[in-house]
Amino acid sequence: MVVSKVEKTFYSFKDKAARVVKSDGVFKRFIHESYRAEFSHLVESGLYEELVSKQLIIPHIPLEGNPLPSGYFLQILPNQIPFLVEPFEWTFSEWKQAALTCIEINQIALKYGMILKDATPYNFAKVGGQMLLFDTTSFVYFVENDPWIAYRQFCMEFLGPLALIKFGGSVWSRLTRSFVKGMPLEFISKALPFASYFNLPCLIHVHLHSRFKPRKLENGKRKNSKGFTNEGLQLLLNSMATSLETWSPNYHAISLWDQYYDHDIEHAAYLSDKSDQISKWMERIRPHKVVDLGANTGHFSLLASLYCDEVLAIENNVDCVEILNRTIAEKGICNITTAVADLTQLSPDMGNGFQEIRNIGVRGNSDVAFALALIHHLCITFSFSFIQVIGLCKQFTSKFLVIEFIPKADTQAQTLLNTLPDVFDEYTEANFEIALLESFTLLEKVPISGTQRILYLLTLKHDGAA
Repeated sequence: MVVSKVEKTFYSFKDKAARVVKSDGVFKRFIHESYRAEFSHLVESGLYEELVSKQLIIPHIPLEGNPLPSGYFLQILPNQIPFLVEPFEWTFSEWKQAALTCIEINQIALKYGMILKDATPYNFAKVGGQMLLFDTTSFVYFVENDPWIAYRQFCMEFLGPLALIKFGGSVWSRLTRSFVKGMPLEFISKALPFASYFNLPCLIHVHLHSRFKPRKLENGKRKNSKGFTNEGLQLLLNSMATSLETWSPNYHAISLWDQYYDHDIEHAAYLSDKSDQISKWMERIRPHKVVDLGANTGHFSLLASLYCDEVLAIENNVDCVEILNRTIAEKGICNITTAVADLTQLSPDMGNGFQEIRNIGVRGNSDVAFALALIHHLCITFSFSFIQVIGLCKQFTSKFLVIEFIPKADTQAQTLLNTLPDVFDEYTEANFEIALLESFTLLEKVPISGTQRILYLLTLKHDGAA
């Protein structure tokens, strides 16, 4: 059998060095003949081995013996990314971690005579607490006295957004969703406050850099730009890394979230009883993946991590996510990935063919979805119907749903109603179950001690059947 060609895919349509394909849910990469020398140098020089040992790049294995398309010399199978969280779903700490990882990879690559030709955060993913490069074919030879080819891209897509988040808050991370190819430096410069002019990386690499324009062609040829020696570029990268290491956001996490479960629960036995019941269900199901919708500071994400391979914790409040990330790091937990996302305003499919960047429902789909202490926020604060809440949950689960019903009499629901007219006559347990059972089959229904709250374990109906 001979494979004649590999069609361009939405995952790698710009990369002439390789084609990324997805088959049966597994991503593979075909390496083009034109990239043979660079790829061989990456692997044989020791660069790839050092990057893998330092947990900076996704490992891969070659798939030998398979028929190859015309023009390709190798097929590789990278370690699969459990949950791909996009940059606009990162916290400040994750943006900073990714930027420093990009710099470190370039520093190491220069020792082996190579450099990254791209500097986009969309080539990085957080796996096991580490930011990893997954674009294996982004390395090219470094040529002495050439410009850093990805310098402007690094400033537009890494340094600029990080500076905006540092000085302006986490909303800027979400706004990068509108600039997936990078914000113009002129825009970033104008959006940064005056204080940023006293920050050396911002001054040099954003404000002053934004004033420079690409040189015009003369007689059909571009003027040679003065570039870097290997040593000179190392000095620049070291300077950037040293400065970024000291960066912290100009805002602070709201301390009340640290004690959320101590003070904002219905009854002393509530958390213990709820945790015990969910633990029993997880012990029985033993899922591969769990997604925790509205994870807060992650109590139940941490619980789920004991019973499954991978957990995705989705939370709208960036302070909660930073707290959870701290807990994950302190405890050395490697199977929880976090995402900052608003369940009422989920990102759509974007990019080439609306498939280059998929919505978080596709990327976060799991065996089990948790929707705990969530429904009253969606239905009362945001006026979701029960059908809409169930529809949201269905986007994230392929099999099981663990959902909690909070009645209007609950103190937390009453707190929400204090600032709103009570027009929620249809918000009843009976109506909730009617909506729920249209899409799911009930396995268990358990009241939670000392409260009127109810936990449900359900399985998704497929094609109208249980």
